[in-house]
Amino acid sequence: MTSARAAATIEVMDGPMCCVECFNDEWLRDYVREASTEKGDCDYCEAENVAVVDVASLYGPFQNLLRLYAASDDGLGDFLINLIQGEHEVFNEELYDGGEADRLLDDIMGSGWDDDTGEPRVNARDLYEPALSQWMTEAWRDFCAKVKVDPEHEPGLPELLDEELGRMEVVVPKGSTLYRARLGFVEQEGEVAAELARKLAKAVPAKAA
Repeated sequence: MTSARAAATIEVMDGPMCCVECFNDEWLRDYVREASTEKGDCDYCEAENVAVVDVASLYGPFQNLLRLYAASDDGLGDFLINLIQGEHEVFNEELYDGGEADRLLDDIMGSGWDDDTGEPRVNARDLYEPALSQWMTEAWRDFCAKVKVDPEHEPGLPELLDEELGRMEVVVPKGSTLYRARLGFVEQEGEVAAELARKLAKAVPAKAA
């Protein structure tokens, strides 16, 4: 019995071929294993006699992934390949470090690109931003403009902001030393130590309740 993934792949076997070793993400590795209908040599990581799939069979999953990002229109952001690798570790690290992941991403997205849509072709080295971050940047600029007119104006923070903040969470080892930075606070190390000593000298020990 042929799976739905394999059935979708049978029709597209005339383009560049990639293999399971091209990817680090376990879901994608399983996808390639299930969708593959033949063995051959990989056009990207150069693995030989392995289960391969036409890159076009991966267009759907990658199209979904890229919905998380938006092309930068202000010169800010990062290369698309860096964003998806940094956040999702999609590709094999050696493939990514060697630059072949760029070509693979370009070929996957190019396989489903239609120039009649008017949309530019996806390029791994184009600047992108997380779609929500871009939206939040615009919302912040809008808030800044409104609060100048009405100091009581409150920003409308969406529930999606929770997801964005969640991505910033990190686990640190117990006992780690944490530091707080303040913008605009610049002093020489000796001056900082002297100021700290003065404050400690003036401090009054708190009484236990």
